[in-house]
Amino acid sequence: FTRPPVVLGNLPYNASKPIVDRILKWGGFRRAIFMIQEEVGERLIAGPGGSAYSLSSVFFQWRAHGRIILRVPPKAFSPPPRVNSAVLSCVPKSQSLGLADDQRRAFERLVRFSFFSRRQKLVKNLARRLPHIGRPLIEEKLHACGIASGARPQEVDLGQFMRLAGLLV
Repeated sequence: FTRPPVVLGNLPYNASKPIVDRILKWGGFRRAIFMIQEEVGERLIAGPGGSAYSLSSVFFQWRAHGRIILRVPPKAFSPPPRVNSAVLSCVPKSQSLGLADDQRRAFERLVRFSFFSRRQKLVKNLARRLPHIGRPLIEEKLHACGIASGARPQEVDLGQFMRLAGLLV
């Protein structure tokens, strides 16, 4: 049987993000469907500009296309949990899997540095974590990627992070 598997899981809510992350890093599947806490699902698929967009959003969307296919109210369970649930469908992206290890590490490092202080401006976060590059060059590279110098990390989309990683790290 040569087709990649389908991964299904009703994940424990307190451990769903690390489990999803590990499965996405593995990438050896055709589709994954998880029942997770709705708030976590919303964070994973959130787009830039919203309060839910975070480090987890960028890493998830770098590795997979995801969408919530079903929302499940607490009353569907016995006993009912105190939170809403969601069924999340994930299809892996091949681009993140095809990167060399050093490229993957560079991207991950840049995104982590970017979100280190979520409320700070991106240029400040990067200048602190990449002092050998210097703030003027960081600002130049941000501009080259179409990122405003006053942007915060939650305003930068996945494509911009990928271009920036290629220029900076």
